[in-house]
Amino acid sequence: MNSQQFYTSGNLNSFGIRTFSTKKDNSSRGNKSNPSERNPVAENESHLHLRDLEELNTILHDRAEQEKINLSEVIAGNMKFLSIIAHDLKSPFCSILAGLELLKASLANYNIDEIEKYADYAYNSTNRGIALLDNLLSWAMMQNLQHNNITLVKVNLHELLCDEIEIFENISRQKNIQVINSIAPYLFVNSDFQMVRTILRNLISNATKFTKPEGRISISAFEKGNFIEIEVEDNGVGIPEDVQYKLLKTNELFSTKGTNNEQGTGLGLILCKEYAELLGGELRIWSKPETGSRFTFTLPI
Repeated sequence: MNSQQFYTSGNLNSFGIRTFSTKKDNSSRGNKSNPSERNPVAENESHLHLRDLEELNTILHDRAEQEKINLSEVIAGNMKFLSIIAHDLKSPFCSILAGLELLKASLANYNIDEIEKYADYAYNSTNRGIALLDNLLSWAMMQNLQHNNITLVKVNLHELLCDEIEIFENISRQKNIQVINSIAPYLFVNSDFQMVRTILRNLISNATKFTKPEGRISISAFEKGNFIEIEVEDNGVGIPEDVQYKLLKTNELFSTKGTNNEQGTGLGLILCKEYAELLGGELRIWSKPETGSRFTFTLPI
């Protein structure tokens, strides 16, 4: 036999013999492809694959450019919000300082009426500064808030509203505004306590701001299908239709002065809208100039 034999490397006890034929095998030549021959099917598939990659690359490039534009808009919007809030934060603190200075001067003269007046002035300015800081913190937290960060607890709406009304007692007393809690004591909702509190606080603050002296604010709630619907209604100055649209635009801040020239940033209503939607509900506005306003937000039962 025309062959060669050899032992495999390794342990001598486990050797093997391989046989290689020295004859030239020409039978496989016919199976080899000729480089000069072209395969139209393979070339067509290659072109299609290349075209798909080019289209995918174009799509990814366009998407990246759009994301870049969106990110720039978000950053610009956030910077605008922060600059407005930072500017408006100066106002209540300046008012606090001015009120304390006047209060100090009144104490020297022991003028009780002026002492009470300037003490209330400083108190209201402090409350406004705290509310603004509270909204700013809530807004900052909301930027990274996801649905799985919501903490659902059993909330007694009547008790929560009593606490929020008490915060505005001094302001409503000065304007002689009647604030009525019409929510039944037994009405509960499973929701995020801090978010519901923020919504109520901002809506009551707005109602107090835009209700004239001797006015009235009523807060009620009732079941409607699978939702609890909460209404904050006032008989204040009302809101024109074109302004209603601007109030809930999340890409800009819009604010008007209250009946006693109270100022705001417009951030509060945006928070109300965003929180209501995060909780699975919505915020709606009904208003008519010189008649009043009704803000309604829903929460899933």
